[in-house]
Amino acid sequence: MNQRWEWCYSREVIAMHVLCPTDFSESAQRAAEVAALLAARMNMPLKLQHSAPDAVVSVEMPVISQIEERAKAALEEEASRLRAAYGVEVETDLHFGRAVDDVVHGTHRENTRLVVLGSAGRGFAGRWLTGNVAERVAETVPVPTLVVRQPAPLLKWLQEGDALKVLCGVDFSITADAALLAIKSLAKVAPCEVDAAFIEWPHDWPWQGSEEATPEGDAEWRETKESHQRDLWERVSGLLDGIPVRAHVRGTGGRLDYEFVRLAEEMSSGLLVVGAHQWHGLQRLRGPSFSRGVLAQAARNVLCVPLASYTPEFSVSPVRSVLVATDFSNNGNGALRVAYGILENGGSIHLFHVASLGKGDAAILENGGLHSQVEEARLQALVPKELASRRVKVDVKAVHRRDVAGAICEEAERRRVDLICMGTRGHSGVVSAVLGSVAQAVLAHTRIPVLAVPTREA
Repeated sequence: MNQRWEWCYSREVIAMHVLCPTDFSESAQRAAEVAALLAARMNMPLKLQHSAPDAVVSVEMPVISQIEERAKAALEEEASRLRAAYGVEVETDLHFGRAVDDVVHGTHRENTRLVVLGSAGRGFAGRWLTGNVAERVAETVPVPTLVVRQPAPLLKWLQEGDALKVLCGVDFSITADAALLAIKSLAKVAPCEVDAAFIEWPHDWPWQGSEEATPEGDAEWRETKESHQRDLWERVSGLLDGIPVRAHVRGTGGRLDYEFVRLAEEMSSGLLVVGAHQWHGLQRLRGPSFSRGVLAQAARNVLCVPLASYTPEFSVSPVRSVLVATDFSNNGNGALRVAYGILENGGSIHLFHVASLGKGDAAILENGGLHSQVEEARLQALVPKELASRRVKVDVKAVHRRDVAGAICEEAERRRVDLICMGTRGHSGVVSAVLGSVAQAVLAHTRIPVLAVPTREA
């Protein structure tokens, strides 16, 4: 009960609340009970929101005041019921207008982390939850939305601690990752039995277009299914971090969302979890939306997790500058081509050569400037003229040092590059520069990422 809720989308723990829109119908009341229990379990307040209809009247203004008073009284009565039953802090919020707009604007303005709502309404003031309005909220708000259609398994899960049977749709995309991390957070609230399902629809199947047709009798499909099942389990178990999970792979010739809902019925799942891109307008022409189809077809509880709510626990550092260390061998020079590939959209390459000195090379040290000029000319000759239009700036430098790896690390630190790129084997005549041992020494001593290019990649 004292556990802090994170949704696992960020390492930062911040204050948040559960938002529950209500029209006071039976469906909305059951959803409010689920929301209150979730809020109590997650140690956060519940915001109970009602949207009264805009009254356009031609009589005296006191009529509007009466509507507001009745709405306030009903909202406070429902809040008092939830406080008394579940011991949760409940805030009330009354609006006038379209409920969908109020919910969407509220989640954008305030620190809402979860929306819980019913899927059917009543009356002149309450028809806003009828039809596809609950789905419209789930497809629009930037936070996870729980559409409550069968409250019993959710209430048993939250009140009695019965494990909740959760079925998650997985398609190896980042939206599926968002859904899986939401399940990871749910499992912190109370125990969950997790099943992950991957539904496939290859375009070359002869049964394509038939909802009833399945490829289970096809030998090639059975082999593919086993491979996909292993891949699915590895991905899901890695993201769920120790939470037991069962992996299911289904083939269908019909719609993927239909097959997923059918599987949920077979398994008597208490909650379906799906990720959502939330495409709108012309973006919807990309193809049938899996999450929208599940929301429309499922008779069970659905948690829709939008991609907008997902913040990875890692950040991507762009690579804009690369130090390329070469000894003029084919492999060393091959690292330059790799660096150009990394900086396809522009950046800077620092082409660097270190000539290793032995104990008897004092004369070379005395004339090091002259030798450096010669070797820098050789470096300049390596720069491909045909790639001059790639917006990649290249500079060259050659030095003579006894400690080759140390010189590479010092130069990379001095230039503050994002990446060191070097071959793992190579030699140039008498002078050896970038050997496997040198690459290992650079890896051991630098704080900058190192990309080692093996001989076969040169």
